[in-house]
Amino acid sequence: MSARGRWLVVLLLATSPARAADAPAPSPAIPAIVAAFATHPVVAIAESHGLVQAGGFYVALVRDSTFQRACNTIVVEFASAQSQPLLDRLVLDLAPVPADSVRWIWRNTTKVASWEFPIYGRLLAAIVEANRALPRARRMRVVAGDTRGRLVADAHAQ
Repeated sequence: MSARGRWLVVLLLATSPARAADAPAPSPAIPAIVAAFATHPVVAIAESHGLVQAGGFYVALVRDSTFQRACNTIVVEFASAQSQPLLDRLVLDLAPVPADSVRWIWRNTTKVASWEFPIYGRLLAAIVEANRALPRARRMRVVAGDTRGRLVADAHAQ
C-alpha cells in the first residue's frame, strides 16, 4: 500500500466513530502519544477546530518533557507555508515577534475563519515557553501545514 493510501486510511479511521466493542481501553493521552513515537515516525491528532479542551491538552502536551524528548517537529494546519520563516523566528530563534505578526500566522491561510480561536495562539506561546528551556538542537519546530498560494487574506485585499 502506498504512503498516501495509509494516510487516507488513518484519516478515515480518525473520523469514523468507533464501536464500543472495538474501542481500546482508555489510557492517559500524553504517555500514549509519546509511546506511539517509539513505533511510528508520524503521530497525528485529529480535532474539531477551536475546542478549548483540545487547546488545553495541546499546551499540556508540548510542556511535557517526555513529549519534548520524543517529538522535534509539530505540523500545524493553522499556518500556511508563507508563515514558515516567521514561525522559525518565533519558536526556534525565540526572537521577539509583535502580537500582530503572530496573529498573521493563522489569519493568512487558505481557511482564515477556521483558526480565529485563542487556543492556537496559546499553543504557539506554550511551544515558545518550552523551547526557552531547551538547547537549540532539541527545540520543537513548528511546520506550517497549510498550502502556499493565493490565500484568503490576499484575496480580500484585491
